[in-house]
Amino acid sequence: MQRNPAQSSTVRLRPKTAPATARNPATGVEIAIPARDGDCELLLSDGSWVPFARWSADSLSLNATMNLDDPDDDVAAAVFDIAEALKAVVVGDEGERYNRP
Repeated sequence: MQRNPAQSSTVRLRPKTAPATARNPATGVEIAIPARDGDCELLLSDGSWVPFARWSADSLSLNATMNLDDPDDDVAAAVFDIAEALKAVVVGDEGERYNRP
């Protein structure tokens, strides 16, 4: 696996190795989706690890559910910290650019 340069930034990232699991509420059956090469987790300020993003050769992709305008949002702060560490920009699906609030 290629080393993820974002792991050396000020944010706390680690490779995700455990599968994502969920239980079907109707049947009770648990499903597991294995972690893929490049998946990573983020350590939040409350001490919990959460699925964060997927690293590939030239990009970091994530489903942006955070408020990028909230300077107190752990995930948004991590996005901007990583972008700064990599001398990159934060770009949305429509090509819009975001700046740290």
